[in-house]
Amino acid sequence: MSDKKRIRKNYYKNSPAGRRARKKERILLGIKCFSGISVLSIMSVCFIFCHDILTQCDYLNATAIEVSGAYRLSPQHIIDQAGIKTGKNILSVNLAHTRLQLLAQPWIAEAEVFREFPSKIGIKIREHTPLAVLEMGRSFIIDTDGNIFKEWAGSDSILVPEHLPVVSGLTYSDLNEPGKQQSIPFKAVMNALALGNKTAANIPEMMIRRISVDREVGLTVFAFDRVKTIKLGYGNYPVKYDRLKMILKHLKHDGNFPYLETIDLKDLNRIVMRPVYTANQKEV
Repeated sequence: MSDKKRIRKNYYKNSPAGRRARKKERILLGIKCFSGISVLSIMSVCFIFCHDILTQCDYLNATAIEVSGAYRLSPQHIIDQAGIKTGKNILSVNLAHTRLQLLAQPWIAEAEVFREFPSKIGIKIREHTPLAVLEMGRSFIIDTDGNIFKEWAGSDSILVPEHLPVVSGLTYSDLNEPGKQQSIPFKAVMNALALGNKTAANIPEMMIRRISVDREVGLTVFAFDRVKTIKLGYGNYPVKYDRLKMILKHLKHDGNFPYLETIDLKDLNRIVMRPVYTANQKEV
């Protein structure tokens, strides 16, 4: 072959040429590292400078804080909970931290905080919808999703002007837990309350005041002035509420609607009505 292979010089580890090559490599590596650090430092200074300019710019100061989704809590209460004031630069607001501050308010189920350039902060919340008060030694408010979201306090009566039914007979083991199936008594209470609220729309005098849970027998509902107790038992609540509606309609149609001690709907094949007896009456 006419072309000869190029002969590479062989540097021994301790030879002068080897030491010079290693020294040159270290110098080049040091220059590269220094250059990289210098560029990063310059970029960091630029970012900090730009950040300071933007977060101190009066043009981006919040002139309005808009709250949506508040029905029980006042908008001002939500703004105070968020810790935001008008005049604050919208870029200086930590959205994630502000959201956590809002969620610390028990009545707020979900919260979203966002910026609207150039000068508005938006707050969107979803409040818990209370369904009932659970009595279990202490009183707790349960929402329509079946979750306890706070302990009942006297100040809650301002936020819940409408009547909330009281549920007794449940235990802590019945309550909603992630990944856990609802207990039969708890599921029965939720169904009876939901269907009872719908039924009340057709029966103006019906308002569930209390539900008592007997783990063996089922539910007993206190809902009327003229009917002391309604025994629903377990299951078939849509049919039982329809039967109840028919019974009340029939009694009112007769024009002599007696005061009833009990309407027992546990067995739909044998509905029992027991009137209130006075001292001069005998039970039949």
